[in-house]
Amino acid sequence: MTDAIESLNTLVADAVTKKAPLRTTEELKAFFRNPPQRTYSTALEEAMTSVVMAFESADERTRRVLITSLSKQARNGFLGYAADMAVLAVRRQSPSLINQGLLALVIEGASQDFRDSIVALAKLYHSAVKMRIDAQAAFENAASFADAGLIRTELKQFASRGPKDRDISAFYWTEEGDGETFRYKQVLPGSLRR
Repeated sequence: MTDAIESLNTLVADAVTKKAPLRTTEELKAFFRNPPQRTYSTALEEAMTSVVMAFESADERTRRVLITSLSKQARNGFLGYAADMAVLAVRRQSPSLINQGLLALVIEGASQDFRDSIVALAKLYHSAVKMRIDAQAAFENAASFADAGLIRTELKQFASRGPKDRDISAFYWTEEGDGETFRYKQVLPGSLRR
């Protein structure tokens, strides 16, 4: 487990040093007009998957040690990993990827803006329902791995939200494509009818 964490922390640190921050209004406008595709790293995904698997098989004490051993950037990266798992689960028709995405959110623990974690939950919920998985059971199982707090609460209660409140359109996302082209697409507020 220690090797997986060290590998992930190193991979994330290397990726973070390559990013240049946006500094001007023009750079921000260009970014929102044409958002970049997130670079895909097989090594990074494999390292994150190893950590998720170790987390799932660990006892409570070891899970806490695992989380505290992750660098801030590595822990934050699980948010994107969770969203990726929502897409890959549908593309591969793999319920286990829903579970991996949910556990990734437990590891991430709403360490950034908690609203981003809720959006990832909505995508995972939508993907689970789309694949005819018992989303409530999957979310409750993931909640059993979480410490008391926002993520645990949301995992336990998300499936009980009203249909409009848990639909991806409530978070300004929609789906497009089928099979290998399936993806979630962010949309502008007001452009979707709910």
